[in-house]
Parts: sequence; C-alpha cells; structure tokens
Amino acid sequence: KVIQDLQGTRPVIVRVFDELVKTLPEGLYYTSLDRKAAQVDIQGVAESNNRISGLMRNLEGSEWFANPNLRDVKAAKGGDQSAFDMTVAQVTPVSEQDDKGE
Repeated sequence: KVIQDLQGTRPVIVRVFDELVKTLPEGLYYTSLDRKAAQVDIQGVAESNNRISGLMRNLEGSEWFANPNLRDVKAAKGGDQSAFDMTVAQVTPVSEQDDKGE
C-alpha cells in the first residue's frame, strides 16, 4: 500500500514545480523553496511589492496552491528590491486525484 501510494504521487512534485514557474510574475525570483508535508515555504526577491502581490494572487488562483501567507517583506541588498518570505498550502486538484483512481 505504501509503495503504491508513493508511485501514485510521484508525478505530483513535477506538477508542483511546474505550477511554481507558471505562477511566477516577471520581475520576481525565488531564492529558496522548502516543502514540509503540504506546506511550501517560499523566499524570494521582487522588483517591487506589487510583484509580490501578483505572486500571491497567482498562487491563490492556482489549482495546486491555496492560502498564500506573506510572513515578511524587507528591503533587499541594494535597496531597490524587496526580499520576501511566504508560505502556501500545496493541494492536489480533484482531477489529479481522479486520475489516480481515488
């Protein structure tokens, strides 16, 4: 059962990374990603706070993520960019669960 579950969820991480790229606005990049259970911790740098807001809207609109929570924003080195720290819940869309036969 455990092996079957692992085999069934193997493509999920690929989809999660693909969705992280799709939700990434121009002028923003990730410096660190850490996934623990169903939570993804994201650190990055953005050209402006509006870019961070755009990322949060994109994550909220994604089938693969929910409840983005911005923990911290501060001026990055050089002062013309903002470093941010946020968390987002990783969810599996219903269509993906159906594909696994659940």
